[in-house]
Amino acid sequence: TGPPKGFPKGFAIGDQPESSAMGKVQVEPGDVVVLGSDGLWDNLFPQQIADIVSAANAEGKTSCEIADILKQVAFATSLDRDVTSPIQVEAQQHGKLYKGGKPDDITVVVARVVSKPVAGGDAAAVRG
Repeated sequence: TGPPKGFPKGFAIGDQPESSAMGKVQVEPGDVVVLGSDGLWDNLFPQQIADIVSAANAEGKTSCEIADILKQVAFATSLDRDVTSPIQVEAQQHGKLYKGGKPDDITVVVARVVSKPVAGGDAAAVRG
């Protein structure tokens, strides 16, 4: 879909893979794992993400559908200057004035943990 509206043409910034957050978590069959870029985490609080995933999971949505919902909500939040966002809270904690969401690229990957591999899988990546 391209960069956020108003993003300067030809201007590119990015992080190197070495600066990625890495860790290990214990998972079990039935868990839903959400990975995302800062475009997701700077715009949605972890509890918001958990609530969206729980509701979508209860409705029987696929991993791809859940990823798309998260992407859409994060994108809408990124453009909203009247919402309280994680990036706003963090900026204020550091004495900076920031209001609303943060326009950014948004990458979301959602996968369900299964006990054995499933042909075709149900993992999806949505980039917006």
